[in-house]
Amino acid sequence: MNVRWLALVGTAVGFVACSSSVGLDRKGIPLPNPELAAQAGISLSQMGDGYWVFSRKCVECHGVRLPEGPLTGQWHPEVEGFSGNVGLSLSDESALVNYLRATRFR
Repeated sequence: MNVRWLALVGTAVGFVACSSSVGLDRKGIPLPNPELAAQAGISLSQMGDGYWVFSRKCVECHGVRLPEGPLTGQWHPEVEGFSGNVGLSLSDESALVNYLRATRFR
């Protein structure tokens, strides 16, 4: 077999495998992703805002623990409860809930 062909096939397989997974930052937090944002009905910018809040405010105490169950209305009250402790604004709260919703599609 041609070595170049094998290298090309290996690269293509690696690309497909990587493109179907969610990228993580060095802490293991899902990075903002256009596909996840679209599935959650938010913009990539909104997902980025929520990522910033999650990575700077939530991970400090809770580590990288994302919700496992369906995101129903239960998460907004949870976020509101903690927001006073860490000084989140209403827009930060909303961004965080949107980010958590988006990460459910990973």
